[in-house]
Amino acid sequence: MALRFQAGPRAAQSQPSRGAMLAALYDTGEINGWREGMQAVTLALLGAWPGSAPLAPQPWGERPASPAMLSEATPRIGGRGADDQNLRYPGLGDVVLEVGCGDGGLLAALDAPGRTLLGLDLHPAALGRAQAGAAVRLVHVDAQQIPCADGSVGALLALDVFDQQGVDLAAALAESRRALAPDGVLILRVSAHPWLYGPHDAAFNSGRRYGRAELLAALADAGFHVRRVTYANSLLAPLLILQRLLQRWRVLSWNPAIYRAGWSNRLVAAALKTEAHWLRRRNLAFGLSLIVIAEKREGRKLKIEN
Repeated sequence: MALRFQAGPRAAQSQPSRGAMLAALYDTGEINGWREGMQAVTLALLGAWPGSAPLAPQPWGERPASPAMLSEATPRIGGRGADDQNLRYPGLGDVVLEVGCGDGGLLAALDAPGRTLLGLDLHPAALGRAQAGAAVRLVHVDAQQIPCADGSVGALLALDVFDQQGVDLAAALAESRRALAPDGVLILRVSAHPWLYGPHDAAFNSGRRYGRAELLAALADAGFHVRRVTYANSLLAPLLILQRLLQRWRVLSWNPAIYRAGWSNRLVAAALKTEAHWLRRRNLAFGLSLIVIAEKREGRKLKIEN
């Protein structure tokens, strides 16, 4: 994420069109430092979740013929599956759903005997890159129209999705809560700090960035019990904040080549993996991403445990 100063008209002309880098990510798969590093962060957080520490790999065994979803006749599955002792990250339950799954790489890492993995994405190009080795069922659908029976999902991941352009946060949270089983787990990640919104966000189709208090209030209103709140993307934050503010002020040109450069991808992956080790035991007080782990509860009063 090097700083490249270009003042005047040239910098002004280099502003990205909305979603320009989102399409490149799905079409080429070249932007991998963020994906690789944030996968490590997510798995670290899930490993620290009560009852969700990864177990040793086991034989895969038989998988269900079809997911326990897509039908109102589907039996309800609790947030803690009946065969939890046989699962990796057992606290996630028998059905794990990722909204905005991309190529399905994170879901593949959560694969386990008897677990159903379901990935939703609005972009066909993303689904087309799904990893063939994992038993992940992929559906082309909007984040606000989850094709699952009420209470049928043990864990739902929404990473950099509910802050996308056109997504209504309240509606997306309500739909997530409907699909989740009682005590089902929501893992949510959004872009942090509204004051930082700029060309980078437009390039990746982010509609807005969220403040901590605003996001927690939305989760409380939706009936979620917040168990953990942390920031991520912290180590590189000072440089990235300076870069993005200068881009927004049109002092610094927006350079898409940086996102594809091997050195920048390696730097981002290394920084995020370092954060992942820290997040196994402690939260990060500041960063460019805001991550919340919450449970579906019947009451609507916000409670934060850490």
